[in-house]
Amino acid sequence: LDLSENPSLKFNQENFKFFIRLRLIKTLKLSNVNLSYLNSNNFFISNLSRLEYLDLSVNRLRHIKELDFKNLNDLTYL
Repeated sequence: LDLSENPSLKFNQENFKFFIRLRLIKTLKLSNVNLSYLNSNNFFISNLSRLEYLDLSVNRLRHIKELDFKNLNDLTYL
């Protein structure tokens, strides 16, 4: 799933429900979506347990913690 180049994309509770339904997705591209932080307690990515490829480039992320990806055992590209 490629959602890149979409700076108006909102990461709120409604969108969170959408991503939970995609829990078997293997590729997620979120380049340039104006993402500024990750939070392991509520961030949807940690629920995508089959994810292998995750692109977070060209965002405003400042701090990334290992726990933000705690359930991503298949992740090979970040």
